[in-house]
Amino acid sequence: MRPGGTRDDQAARAARLLRWYPKAWRARYGDEFAELLIADIAERPRSAARNLDAARIARRQGKGLIGPSAVFVAASAILFVGGRHFGNGWPGTGGHRGLVPGGLAAFEWATSLSVSSYWAHPGGLAAFPAAELAWMAVSPLAVACAVIAAAKLVRHAELPPRALAIETRLAAVACVVMAIFLAGSCCWIATGGGQPSLFHAGLIDVAGAGVLAVALAVARQAARIAGLRIMEY
Repeated sequence: MRPGGTRDDQAARAARLLRWYPKAWRARYGDEFAELLIADIAERPRSAARNLDAARIARRQGKGLIGPSAVFVAASAILFVGGRHFGNGWPGTGGHRGLVPGGLAAFEWATSLSVSSYWAHPGGLAAFPAAELAWMAVSPLAVACAVIAAAKLVRHAELPPRALAIETRLAAVACVVMAIFLAGSCCWIATGGGQPSLFHAGLIDVAGAGVLAVALAVARQAARIAGLRIMEY
């Protein structure tokens, strides 16, 4: 047997090292460089310098992920803390009898306070506490920052096919859960929104369900494309 293992073993090791290099660089020089790596692995099965080169590339790529990672963590922390705090004022506390646990329903209500028809009624909106008004302005910005940062992380992070396959399965599960929530929202709207004295389904709820339907369609398409790309590996 060759010192560095069989040709297949060497090719597998070269492929693992190549993953640390930028995608655009691999597309242009990957095949040629892979052959050089295979030859080098056959000649030097154990090379600290070769591994350090890959580590330097990984560190250089990682620097571009620090900013999005920090934004994602900060935005998620704001949503979690604010959602828990303002969820204590949920109108359904003490009278909730739905399938969704009360704590989760309160958190969802608090993180979506900005989705309100009160924006069209400045007089009623002005009666809200200042802290709640600030939260209604900050929470959608935090959601947008978290989504954009997560998208940048996923696009720039070089994940192995196995990790991508797991993410694709999770995306499929998320789409199913999202479809269940959409169906529940549509049923709630169709029945008038529960107790008329407390909740009432209006135009803003219909618009929200429409946005949710569009988001579900986009998520489903993204999961399908990701699955196709995994099959190309």
